[in-house]
Amino acid sequence: VTAEIRGEKIELGESVTMKITVAGNANLRPYELPELPASMNKHLKVYAEKPELTSIPSARGVTFRKVFTLSLVPQHTGEIALPVYE
Repeated sequence: VTAEIRGEKIELGESVTMKITVAGNANLRPYELPELPASMNKHLKVYAEKPELTSIPSARGVTFRKVFTLSLVPQHTGEIALPVYE
């Protein structure tokens, strides 16, 4: 699992893009990100794009990669701690 975020400081009303990538030898088709805790709703609006799933065949089997792209829009000024996905 890897995550990247584009932009650390943004203005109120603007968005920042967060990409979370899950990869492995298991079938990731049914895998979805957990919902954000309800307590985050007052801090962020989250707009999720359709996840991108790819499969890469190799001699050792198939490796799957699923990328989740989220647009995060802050609802107030100041620092907002993002939740941890494990």
